Amino acid sequence: MRKTSKKFVLSFILFFICNVNTFAKANKTDDKLKTMKDVMEIIAWDYISETKSEKLVDGAIKGAVAALIDPYNYYMKEEEYSAFKDALAGGYTGIGLCPEVRN
Repeated sequence: MRKTSKKFVLSFILFFICNVNTFAKANKTDDKLKTMKDVMEIIAWDYISETKSEKLVDGAIKGAVAALIDPYNYYMKEEEYSAFKDALAGGYTGIGLCPEVRN
């Protein structure tokens, strides 16, 4: 019985040691997300004009994607993506003008 207990404790210690880096990375990500949440709350409470949280979140996502090394990544909301696909397909709306794709 004692051998099993020692094996279990040793396995637990090895598991913990092997995953410390993973836990540390997750903790750093959580800290950054908490900072982002704090900034959004400060903006919501103290900014000079009214802000929409959806617009702030979209801006944060666009900023995160823009910060990647590969310059060909781009985040689009559903309506932006739909307009982009229409523009690529040569689709048109209204009086026949191509829709403008906005950043």
